[in-house]
Amino acid sequence: MRILRKFLLISLSLLGSGLMLYGATGDVTLGYPVLLVAIGLTIVLMSVLRWYDPLLPEERHYLLLRAEVNHFLDLVRQLNTAAHVMRELPTPGHRQSAEEVKHEMHNSVEQMALVAGLSYNVLSPIPSHESQQPCAEEAKTASMNST
Repeated sequence: MRILRKFLLISLSLLGSGLMLYGATGDVTLGYPVLLVAIGLTIVLMSVLRWYDPLLPEERHYLLLRAEVNHFLDLVRQLNTAAHVMRELPTPGHRQSAEEVKHEMHNSVEQMALVAGLSYNVLSPIPSHESQQPCAEEAKTASMNST
């Protein structure tokens, strides 16, 4: 799939650049040179922004781990915000919220250890962070069954 993505990136860039060059310097009796330049620019823009990515299948196999890592990154942002607020107003409530975020981060690391190595077709649905225990049990069961 990566080869196809590289091929699309290079070929669309070359096609768009060729249309822009032909529209700017080529035979103007064919049509509207501004239109060719605009179409070429649009194709180059599509290749640079990778607008074709949603049309291609997902190449990631460890979606559970990816989701958990994304949740952990959200927790890092929350911890940073809580630490900043705690420095501004050092109250026990702010300290408690920072401790809760740290506790959630530890739970998230435990969850990452459980889902590491599990592909998307071994365990579905994505574990929820409200109910950590049932997902942990399912992950243990799935990892035992996959070996």
